[in-house]
Amino acid sequence: MQIWARTLSVFLLLLCSEPPRSNAQQNPCDNALRPAKGTLSTYKLRGDRCEGLYEKDYGTESIGLLSLTIGELPFPLHDGMKLEVTVPGHTGTAQVQAVTQQADIGYQMDAFIESGSRLGWPVDEVLMKESLGSTKLGIYAWTQAPNHAWIQTWTQNPKNPVYLPVRVAVAGVRVKPTSTIQLVVRPSTDVQSIKWRWGMATGSSCQLGSWQDRTGGPVDAAQSASIDLPQIAGVHCLEVQAQRSDSKWTKPIKLLLDIAQP
Repeated sequence: MQIWARTLSVFLLLLCSEPPRSNAQQNPCDNALRPAKGTLSTYKLRGDRCEGLYEKDYGTESIGLLSLTIGELPFPLHDGMKLEVTVPGHTGTAQVQAVTQQADIGYQMDAFIESGSRLGWPVDEVLMKESLGSTKLGIYAWTQAPNHAWIQTWTQNPKNPVYLPVRVAVAGVRVKPTSTIQLVVRPSTDVQSIKWRWGMATGSSCQLGSWQDRTGGPVDAAQSASIDLPQIAGVHCLEVQAQRSDSKWTKPIKLLLDIAQP
């Protein structure tokens, strides 16, 4: 098809140019979760978002995505504080998801956000009660890519997610400009090193660069590891892999990232 001679960025723009459904008609809750019982912080619909604790199942994924943000998440927790979440440069409706970086706690927040809008995220209802500050959280947004074979092969995810960096700020506080995208992953086993590579998606394939070693040394099981990416606009393929303590490599995760112009 001629349209795939253009970049995937253009295709995604066309995809997202369809009129989005009203958020009022969408339920952002993740029906696959089992809300925790016996706590006011249970996962449930809270206004325009779903948020809370759930009964966690421990899977076998070797390494997983925890966060994709523009800059870090340096906010404290104060009574009455409200956070604002945006997806800069994205056209259309995106789904925002926040999770905890602590492997022993099942916490999740889900919401829809439309281009040019902000998601208000009050900390009093769950984050304050459960002492989940910025050092314990990860957050990212995603939208669905076109249903094409090479995308399905690359992501190995039936939802064909394209991940979008989010910006989180304290309401009323000016955000410091940054040109860094922070990617955070978490291995499920002890690893001695993590490597990554990425490249532009050209419309029908990924043009990957050389492998790069993550700085920071070994990472214990269930601990997070951050990778700083330059804010280069476009749709990118990203691959991350970890070397276990026995020197064997984990199964890599393969992501599509759509990064907006700074």
